[in-house]
Amino acid sequence: MSSSDDPPALRIGQAARASSLDPRTIRYYDSIGLVRASGRTAAGYRLYTAHEVEALRFVRRARRLGLSLDEARKLLETWRRGEPLCSELDDILRRHLGEIDSRIHELEELRDEMRAILAAPARKAGGSRVCPKLAAAEGSRSGRGR
Repeated sequence: MSSSDDPPALRIGQAARASSLDPRTIRYYDSIGLVRASGRTAAGYRLYTAHEVEALRFVRRARRLGLSLDEARKLLETWRRGEPLCSELDDILRRHLGEIDSRIHELEELRDEMRAILAAPARKAGGSRVCPKLAAAEGSRSGRGR
C-alpha cells in the first residue's frame, strides 16, 4: 500500500486531466496492459497513482511523436526499469524521421505532378467522357515506375 506521504490515487477523470488524455484512451491503455490502474474504489472506479499518471504522460508524449503503441510499450518498460532511454529513443526517432522524410518526398512529387496537370492546357477529349488531363496523369505516373 502507500505511505501517508504519498499523494492520494486519482480517479480516472482526474488522471485524464492530469495526463491530458481522454478517459476512454486511459481505459484502452488499461485494457491492453500498457498502463494499468493501481486499484479500484469500492464503487469500482479505477485509481491511478502519481507514478501511473506520469506513465500516461510518457505514453502521450511518445504517441505525439508518432510512436506506435508497441514502441511506446518498449520505451515505457525501459523507463520503468530505470534504464536510460536516450539511445533506444534515438534509434526509434531516426527510423521515424527517415519515414517522414520519405513521405515528404513522395508528397512533393505528387504536388508537382498536380501542378503540372493543372497548368496543362485543356484539350478536347474526342468524345471520351474521361478528362484528358487524367489520362495524361496516368501516363506520367506509369513512366515513374508506379
